[in-house]
Amino acid sequence: MSEATERWVEPKGATTSATGAMTSVAGEQRDPRASADASSGAGGKLVPALSAAERLHLAQTMVQTHTLLSAGTGLIPAPGIDVLANWAVQLTLLSRLSKLYGVPYSRNLGKAKLIAFASSLGSIGAARAIGASLTKVTPVFGTLAGSLSAPATFGAFTFAVGKVFTQHFESGGTFLDFRASAYRDYFREMFGLGEALVRKQKAAPTPAAGGSA
Repeated sequence: MSEATERWVEPKGATTSATGAMTSVAGEQRDPRASADASSGAGGKLVPALSAAERLHLAQTMVQTHTLLSAGTGLIPAPGIDVLANWAVQLTLLSRLSKLYGVPYSRNLGKAKLIAFASSLGSIGAARAIGASLTKVTPVFGTLAGSLSAPATFGAFTFAVGKVFTQHFESGGTFLDFRASAYRDYFREMFGLGEALVRKQKAAPTPAAGGSA
């Protein structure tokens, strides 16, 4: 591993500011919250610390990955089961984001905050996702229609949830001080971007097997 990519927690010469908010290593600012597990990993090995920019990039990658996983659950033909599968993806995303930012997390706490947040969003929240799922109740045509609309709805919802909690954690927040009302407008904005992301992914051409001649 090169010196440029190898960063360790509390290296020799590291200094901490009076506020304790950031740690300076060779002139680069690193946020201790970004490395909740940075002191030691499996087997007691040192784990690389992350800069604020690296942490944000990783969070954005997590959000996009789980957005596409959620879109995939929208293809499940059984109504209700698709919602539960999407719910599981969202909880996994919250768990991974909280670990990345060093925020205390439990599955029950994640469920409670997600339910409260989704319920506060009105027609663009849980009701829209459930509606897309219930469309599949009608055999054949309902299943087809639901399978066409649910992926974008499920994926967009997960994208917006991930963006909201990423912003909240970036500002130093936790699950305990999260207030849904403060993020409603931002959620709606991110929901639209999430829909566009899923549709763009669906429209992307699939490379031909074996590549071009």
